[in-house]
Amino acid sequence: MKKVLQTYKQQQANIAAEYNNELLEWNRQSNNQREYKLEKERDKLLNRLSKLAEGRPTHDNTNITDLSDANRPTKLSEAYSELYDNECTDAFEELTLPHGFDEKDTIAKLLNIILVVINALLYLISIETFQLKDSIALQIVV
Repeated sequence: MKKVLQTYKQQQANIAAEYNNELLEWNRQSNNQREYKLEKERDKLLNRLSKLAEGRPTHDNTNITDLSDANRPTKLSEAYSELYDNECTDAFEELTLPHGFDEKDTIAKLLNIILVVINALLYLISIETFQLKDSIALQIVV
C-alpha cells in the first residue's frame, strides 16, 4: 500500500509538472501571439501616420520648405538672380562692344536707362491712382 501511495504521489507530481509545463507553454504562445498582434497593430498605425504626414508635410509648419513648390523663396531668388545676371551681361555687352563705351560710360548709360524707366512707371502709377480714386468716388455717388 505504501508503494501504491508512493506511485500515486509520483504520478500526481508528474501530472502537476506536465500541467505546469503545458500551462507555461500556453502562456508563452499566448504572449507571443499577443506580442505579434501588438507589433502588427503598431506597424499599421505607423503606416497610417506616415500617410497622414506624407499628405501635408508643410501644413501648419513654416519651418519646413516644400521642395516641390516652384515659387519657394530660394527658387525665386535663383530665377531673379539669373535674370539679372543674363540681362545685365547682355546689356553691358551691347553697349560696350558695338558702341565702344568703356566700363564707366556703360554703367552710367544703364543707370540712366533704369532711372528713365522708374520715372515712367511712377508717372503711370500716379495716373492709375488718380483714375482709381475717381472711379471709387463715382461709385460712392451713384
